[in-house]
Amino acid sequence: IKLTEACRSLLFAATSLHSAVRRCLTFDSLHTILSPIFIKSTTVTERFMNVLDQYDDNTNNNNEQQVVKLAITCIQTLKELCLLLRQNTAKLIQSMDVKYVRHLLVMVHTTAVDIKDIWELLLLSSSSSSPSSRQQQTLQQLQQKIPMRGRSHSDHTANNPPASAPVSIGSPTTIVSPSVDDRSQLYNHLKLAVSHSLHVTEVLKQSIDETLSTETSSVLAKKLRDLARQAQDAAERAVRLDKNLQVIITADDTTSRKGFWQDTNQYFKVMVSVMSSIRSISTEEDFNWPKAVKQGCGQVTRVTAEVAMLWNHCSVFVEDGFYLGKKDNTSTSSTPSPTTPSSRRN
Repeated sequence: IKLTEACRSLLFAATSLHSAVRRCLTFDSLHTILSPIFIKSTTVTERFMNVLDQYDDNTNNNNEQQVVKLAITCIQTLKELCLLLRQNTAKLIQSMDVKYVRHLLVMVHTTAVDIKDIWELLLLSSSSSSPSSRQQQTLQQLQQKIPMRGRSHSDHTANNPPASAPVSIGSPTTIVSPSVDDRSQLYNHLKLAVSHSLHVTEVLKQSIDETLSTETSSVLAKKLRDLARQAQDAAERAVRLDKNLQVIITADDTTSRKGFWQDTNQYFKVMVSVMSSIRSISTEEDFNWPKAVKQGCGQVTRVTAEVAMLWNHCSVFVEDGFYLGKKDNTSTSSTPSPTTPSSRRN
């Protein structure tokens, strides 16, 4: 698996956990405890995201080393944040709804499992790219400080927090409050959704091509070709959404927001259609999709569900009545419910 794929997964794990933790920061007692490491983790993640956006698998080795270094630092801060949340479970229960605390602790466990897998991929990538002796030493030291024996809950949360590598942390004033940060958080998740969509459509295309090159029933072959066309449409809409995302970040008028809302709705509609077809083929044709496709679908499902939630809590769109999943009266096409992707796990 390529380094970029592991880094995208790490980025998704980080932003998902940060999204869950932001709600905790509205409580004074929890804000005091969590905000220092939360600020540290979100700042590192932002830097990691910016470097990853500029990274290309074909660039020189120095850029790859920078990506790996920031990924390691991101993992360090995530583990510190996970540990801190586990240590303060009692305070979380006192301050927040028990159901949400349960959800948060599940997120902590999921993040711990995710970063274990990503950590192993980073080690593999680092070995294959012949890193510098200093970088290899850093990896080995970090591996000793962060035992990764298995997937049990205690294994991922009971370790001492790792010593963090020197990182330039911005002033706390650069991190806006949870109530004001909705739009930035939404745009970051949209960028992740685009990234995951392009990844899953690519691995899906590869899987379809490989299957069609073998002896296949005519019914399955037709469904796979139809799905390939759907996936191509989804990839094109994801690219378009990514381009328009760069525009909407700086735009501040109703017309621009409406256009972006329409594009996002259409993107959701096409992605839901792709997920539905994938599930239909696997059940009706007894077709077993490769692990990469299944994992990609899971990532898209999770991040699009998060986008839908963030969007419909983002006042800049809601004030104009642009709810995600709401039908545009000026268009004849219908759009899916924003929660639809969450039921399309493969």
